[in-house]
Amino acid sequence: MSTPFKLPPHIQKLSKDEFDLHRISNAIADLLKKYPLFKDRNPALFLRFLPTGYSYVTLSCVAPEYVEDLVTAKTKIGMWITLYDDLADNPKYRNLKLLEELYKIPNQNQHIEYTKLNEEEKKIVELSLALWDDIFATISNLPHYQRFKEFFEFDIQQFYVANRYSELVSEYPKMANQTENRIYLSYNMGMVIVGMMDLMGMRNGVFAELGAMRNILFQGQVLGRISNVLNTLERELKEGDFTNEVISLALQNMDLNLNDFEERSKQELEEILNPLAEKLLEERKKLYQEIREISIKTFDVDTFVSGLQSLHELHENMKSKI
Repeated sequence: MSTPFKLPPHIQKLSKDEFDLHRISNAIADLLKKYPLFKDRNPALFLRFLPTGYSYVTLSCVAPEYVEDLVTAKTKIGMWITLYDDLADNPKYRNLKLLEELYKIPNQNQHIEYTKLNEEEKKIVELSLALWDDIFATISNLPHYQRFKEFFEFDIQQFYVANRYSELVSEYPKMANQTENRIYLSYNMGMVIVGMMDLMGMRNGVFAELGAMRNILFQGQVLGRISNVLNTLERELKEGDFTNEVISLALQNMDLNLNDFEERSKQELEEILNPLAEKLLEERKKLYQEIREISIKTFDVDTFVSGLQSLHELHENMKSKI
């Protein structure tokens, strides 16, 4: 698997036996073959973008023997997020009844009411359960799993809150606003979740830095969300997905109504939305610098920021595919 940008130094130095993106991609391909449920998603999202992107932002403190297993598990986190996100805000697949059952995973599996579901919905539940079985099989064997388990479970619930917010905005687009969009929907990036997974597999760390580390991860998550917003704007306009922050900014601050997004020409919409997108680009530059100014010992902050920048460039290069 070729990558357009260099992987971070702590991954570059690993041998092929320790880390191989092809091996990760093959494992994910087997899962997609068994569960062909991402019907309108280009396989490149799961086979290239997610494994490569999660490699870019893997923390430098992770012990070499855990890196490949963690990137594989984090790719499965990305698949889980994609699955739930499409059911919340994609008009073609929106299914709130199914989501109510899926939100019981991974901590209340015994309460899933299968009798409410059709056969395809049951397969989606089966996929989610399989993803979580694999994820827990990996992280439960990490040296610091018990120390970070409670934070990890908290962050899973934050994603569920974010997904419920997407449900509401999809139903009531005029409720969209930048403040809530930024607070909730950054959790769709899952970067704090996967950051906690990395800390479970670290060699050495300073637990007293946890607050600073979570601050870095959350700011990184906001940057990831800005990148996602900018690179999926055209697709989400076509899909009628009003959870995009640029669209919510336009609804909040411009004299627009929902019909404008269907009735105005592409050129008119670009003239309205491009200045809002430019503001997000400026904000992105400031956030990079703010993160770099945070000083910790557990992992290399500059390397993490460089990984975020590579992730944004990867997203730009692949936006026509994912």
